Amino acid sequence: FWAWTKGILYPACFNYVYYNGVPRHTVYTKKNEFAVAGVNRIMTAIRFRQVRAKPAGCPAQQNGTRELAAGPCWREWPYAAESPDQIFVPSPYRSSSYSSFIPSGLPTLVGHPFDGHSYGTSGHVVDLPLDSALALQRIDGMMIERWTDEFTRAVSVDINFYNPNLDISTAMRFIMDISVSGRIFSRVELRSCRLFPYSTDADMIRAVCEAIFAVFLVVYAFQELRQFIGNPSKYITSFWNMLEVVNLVLFGVAISYWVAYMGQDRDVHKARDMAEFRDLFTTADVYERATVIGAINVFCCFCKLFKYLEIYPQFQLLWDVLGHAMNAILPFAIVMVLLVSAFAFSGYWLFGDTVSDFRHLLACCTTLVVSLTEGLEYQQIKDAMPAAAPVWLVGWGVISSLVAVNMFVAILTQSYAHIQTRTSNLNKAQQDFEMPSWTMWFESKMGFLRRSQSSAKTLVKSQQLSSMQSQASGIRACLKKVDEKALWKLVLENVADGSFDIEASDLAPHMSGATAAERLHNARQWMTKFAAKSGTRLQRTVREFSTVEEIRTLTMHVNRLERELIELTRQLRPVAPSLRPPSPI
Repeated sequence: FWAWTKGILYPACFNYVYYNGVPRHTVYTKKNEFAVAGVNRIMTAIRFRQVRAKPAGCPAQQNGTRELAAGPCWREWPYAAESPDQIFVPSPYRSSSYSSFIPSGLPTLVGHPFDGHSYGTSGHVVDLPLDSALALQRIDGMMIERWTDEFTRAVSVDINFYNPNLDISTAMRFIMDISVSGRIFSRVELRSCRLFPYSTDADMIRAVCEAIFAVFLVVYAFQELRQFIGNPSKYITSFWNMLEVVNLVLFGVAISYWVAYMGQDRDVHKARDMAEFRDLFTTADVYERATVIGAINVFCCFCKLFKYLEIYPQFQLLWDVLGHAMNAILPFAIVMVLLVSAFAFSGYWLFGDTVSDFRHLLACCTTLVVSLTEGLEYQQIKDAMPAAAPVWLVGWGVISSLVAVNMFVAILTQSYAHIQTRTSNLNKAQQDFEMPSWTMWFESKMGFLRRSQSSAKTLVKSQQLSSMQSQASGIRACLKKVDEKALWKLVLENVADGSFDIEASDLAPHMSGATAAERLHNARQWMTKFAAKSGTRLQRTVREFSTVEEIRTLTMHVNRLERELIELTRQLRPVAPSLRPPSPI
């Protein structure tokens, strides 16, 4: 860590000259001093922060059972109180870190999601001013004082940048989590934002569009609320309605984060401060959360497109395949979770001590899932357990690649074949029912489109539109009397089986009535009214048989005639025994 600090961080941040030796301030004034990668200007002092655990007595040392257990000892961070002691005292005779302990008020330091912890809002802090000599003295002071030692549980380095070319402020945080065993997990976090997102003419145009969008969003939310109040049980059981709710909630969360960001004090980050550090990371983190929520919501919005494309079976094919396959995928997924959990436990016990990818159960599960497409690094687990690694890898390879993946592909293939057949039959069924054009639909919604036409054409068009609207309202009134989802499911099942007809007996279970006869009577009445409103004839579809079907039907008739002849011959033998049959049947 200190080699990186003094050999990489310090030269990169406190470099006053270009690569040709020309001082930076002679080209773009002093504003371009302390710039990284050319134009990323450091705006504040650089902050070093660490979290320390209090020393604890070793149990073996206290009991006197082992002489090797000679401190220091400490526990894991969640169970170890932070050390608030001012152990780093400045000295006038040498370089000093000028470290200070801040008990509260610092931004929450969050460690590695798998190997770290949330370290709270306190810590030991050292700020490096934007002065090369003073910064070097404090770095030397931290090294002399052993600012990091065995009791350090986490270290962070915060640097604030500003890129004038893009008008983007960036907070960089380098974090190290240190486990009780001494292992170091390091990573870099970056948070970028525009401090003043409404500062240009283009920004103001975007602001107007955002305001209009917010108004439409509120109106749409009220419409969804009215649907929920009208029929709560039906609303909740619809997948698309739940997706709408998630979509609206995410919009609300993103807007709330944006409002919170705009309400923060961002003026403090406008100017450079050579001596003090300002927390830009927290401000930029709120900005980035709004961005992340928006990115997730974009995916939900695209999923909603399938809802509006249901009128075209070709566009609905992918969604229908996934929906049909879910009946088999869900049990298969449960089995896969059990298998992954079993191999995760065994991998953790076998390789967790030496292989980083198996250091804890969550990392094991992640590694196994990724290995389904990318495979495993065999050499690492072989070096850890030469005898057990081949057996474990062969078992996981057989189950994951040969069984699990192929089973998943087989489920999707079977569902695709089923949905493709159903879609083809559905297209054939729709050919007998001519639908009005999209032009007529738009004209029914916007009457001003007909004003430019001649009076004769307008009269004919008006009659067609009136007939279409009357028919549509009649069909909607009929559909309100039945369970539309159950009816549509029944239609799809019949179409998938190649049957284009619905019998009253098929519809009766979905009708109201105390007895089966009453439900059947209501089903017949409903079908009669629906046929009258939609112009559908109450007769069975005339099917066009293919050659294979004709051969199958002819074979059935021949077999039936053969059985009748055999029975007739058996009955004639007692009456006319002298007659011989033409064949020895």
